[in-house]
Amino acid sequence: MTTEAPVKKIVYSGIQPSGTFTIGNYFGAMKNWVKMQEDYRSLFCVVDLHAITMPQNPADLRRRTYESIALLLALGIDPEKSILYVQSMVPEHSELAWILNCSTYMGELSRMTQFKDKSQKQGENIRVGLFDYPVLMAADILLYQTDLVPVGKARIMSLQEPGRKMSKSDENTNAFISLLDDSKTIVKKFKRAVTDSDMAVYHNREEKPGVSNLMEIYSCATGKSLEAITREFDGKGYGDFKLAVGETVADTLLPVQNEYHRLLGEKAYLEQIMHVHAEKASQIAWKTLSKVRKKVGFVTV
Repeated sequence: MTTEAPVKKIVYSGIQPSGTFTIGNYFGAMKNWVKMQEDYRSLFCVVDLHAITMPQNPADLRRRTYESIALLLALGIDPEKSILYVQSMVPEHSELAWILNCSTYMGELSRMTQFKDKSQKQGENIRVGLFDYPVLMAADILLYQTDLVPVGKARIMSLQEPGRKMSKSDENTNAFISLLDDSKTIVKKFKRAVTDSDMAVYHNREEKPGVSNLMEIYSCATGKSLEAITREFDGKGYGDFKLAVGETVADTLLPVQNEYHRLLGEKAYLEQIMHVHAEKASQIAWKTLSKVRKKVGFVTV
């Protein structure tokens, strides 16, 4: 008697084609996506519909979409194990978002913290899409009957202001490490990272936020425990410590960068992934949307 294999739960996550992904994005989310492919039915999405809630240059958005697909593949997203697609190529997202809009109240959306923060940057001319983006997020998740939406665990902080989260939009480029920074730049940024005058390497976020942040980055890159890192750099200065962190991160990212640049030269392959995987995503999404359309009263022939 044969037993059927258990149906894998569905994991869904998306990332905007912003053009600059940091080690915070990688260690906090993307690295875990690669591991999840083995245990879940995984859908990973380049959310270009979400991206246009802020003003975009069309040519730049198109280019960054290709770059995002290439980078996710280079990081280890396997098109044989996961569905990797572009959000705007699956029209079910937009249709379900509109249907959900018609059952969503203005008061609910106006209380969203992110809307309050982002709307301040747009001044008086606030776009409806920015106000409404949580509805699209709900549609993204519901379409695939998602079981799990992973949230980044590693909280990588700014190299210059370790009390703040590392951000790709930081005006100070020394504050973050881009996944595409070359090795010399990476080492240089770590050498300039803010620490303290104590010169002892141990983990204490309140007393030593800069050193603690570097230790957590080193731990993410090497898999070593914080205790092991403390022992490794016992009696050594911050110069040796920062150099080790910088070189380790650079070595970790180099093969990813090489594969990314190779894939960018394979435009036809990237487009094939986009089209084939959009169709796969659409087939799943339509199962949910067709039920919603029936409940609403739409005619489907």
